[in-house]
Amino acid sequence: VAVGRQASTRLSAGREGMLTLWDMVAQRAAAHPDKIAVIGDGCRLSYRELEAQTRSVAGFLRRLGLQKGNRVAVVLEKTPEFVVSFLGIVAAGGVVYPVDPGARPDVAAQTARHIHPSLMIAAERFLPWLSSFCPLPPSACIVVGAASRTPAGHPWEEAASGAPLNRSDIQLEPTDPAYLNFSSGSTGTPKAVLATHANIYWNTVAVVEALELTGEDVHLCMFPPFLHPHEILARPLFLGGAMVLLKSVSPRVILQAVADHAVTCMHATASVYGAMARFQSRQAAGHGSLRLAESGGMTPPPDVPERFEEAFGIPLTPVWGSAETTGVAVVCSPRRGEPKEGIGRPCPHYEVKAMDDSGREAGADQVGEMWIRGPAVAAPYPIAGS
Repeated sequence: VAVGRQASTRLSAGREGMLTLWDMVAQRAAAHPDKIAVIGDGCRLSYRELEAQTRSVAGFLRRLGLQKGNRVAVVLEKTPEFVVSFLGIVAAGGVVYPVDPGARPDVAAQTARHIHPSLMIAAERFLPWLSSFCPLPPSACIVVGAASRTPAGHPWEEAASGAPLNRSDIQLEPTDPAYLNFSSGSTGTPKAVLATHANIYWNTVAVVEALELTGEDVHLCMFPPFLHPHEILARPLFLGGAMVLLKSVSPRVILQAVADHAVTCMHATASVYGAMARFQSRQAAGHGSLRLAESGGMTPPPDVPERFEEAFGIPLTPVWGSAETTGVAVVCSPRRGEPKEGIGRPCPHYEVKAMDDSGREAGADQVGEMWIRGPAVAAPYPIAGS
């Protein structure tokens, strides 16, 4: 697939023209080993280092008994360890189960009972909460932020520096599951949508084409690591750009990161952009590197787009997507002159129709249900209770 404005942003696709996340990591490390891939929590990882740590964590998980298709609970903040954990799990053939540490204990317990994770990677501070509903033996846990020796499980440093997994040791296919992408739960208990490598690949291709992203972009995704986590890492991996990771949603911290790392593309909710605009209006310095402000997760209040554009000189770009569509499926691009009253146009590789109650396509000014299809749309909910 020819993606982006520069030939250098293209990856050579493999089986059936699709790439797994592990393919993306390996190809980027081979092509640009010294290019920075991850920035966050006071450290930087090049693509060479990202691949090395990914392979080490994958090898460690296999030695702990991970089999292809097993689910691994991940309870981490948005740090480089989260990115490496996600990629290490899928490289080993596992399925990432991202856990929301802010979830109600009864909801978290119900979800864990349905999913049955066999292993866990967690920050030490979340362990007391986790043990109340998802008890796993220390031999099945990798602990981030623990001392070199911990009774709670294997320290992260041991996992990230051990014997690496060879790519030939496990055969990944684009149709293999990568992670459980949880719905918002706005109409009930959050549902687990099984996102495959192919779903992630096609969603990434669609958004890259729709937003005209390139390999020179530096990405800042403000979504938490348990909500559409592939949005944090898939685009930069596919393009060979860099991802900036922030734990804080403070506008001061965000704008400092944009300035420090020359962030060009940002993905956040309208509330974050509103806070940034209010903060920026009191500052003298600009943030000229930012060229794309992608607004998802909620409808922007009427005043936020205007205030943001006044403060930063670029418009907000509203997007819509869901867990079932593996992320962004519709984009309203101000650069194309699309009306602000609508939600925009379908991204490439998605087909969207409004259907009436009889199953026919709704006409202009008629109320209808949105039907979506395409290779990024996930299969029906696979988990009992979802």
